[in-house]
Amino acid sequence: MTYIKQNVNFILIFVTLALAILVAGSTVFFNTNLQKTASDLSQTEKEIDNLKGSLNLEIAKLTDVEEDLNLQEKRETDLSEQYKEVKQSKDQLETEKNKLQTQISGIEKELEKTQSETQVCIADKKEIWDESKSIGEEISRIRSEINTIEDQIDACEAGP
Repeated sequence: MTYIKQNVNFILIFVTLALAILVAGSTVFFNTNLQKTASDLSQTEKEIDNLKGSLNLEIAKLTDVEEDLNLQEKRETDLSEQYKEVKQSKDQLETEKNKLQTQISGIEKELEKTQSETQVCIADKKEIWDESKSIGEEISRIRSEINTIEDQIDACEAGP
């Protein structure tokens, strides 16, 4: 029995030692895995932080782009309204221009008519002036004759 007691002690020591080695080995194994998992977790957290930073930058860029698009849309709306106003104004000015050109054409025709009438009037006036001049000369000549005849009558009446 001593032999069995010795063997049992030896087996217990061996089992205890094996369990101690197994516990130590599993502790090292799990510690290593835990450190690796912690390292992976830390790396993943860093990547998440980097992604958060990148995401925040992209959000800021998108916000800027959205503001630019809103501004551009507002400008486009304003320009569209201005274009409509300018087009309407242009159409009104075209209409007025056409009316004025029609009036100008009428006035030019009237001016030509008036100029030709004026030329006729000038020619008539010159003709009347020439006639009045010749009539004036005729009147002067007749007065001169009347004076001469009156002088002759006065001379005849004064007697010889």
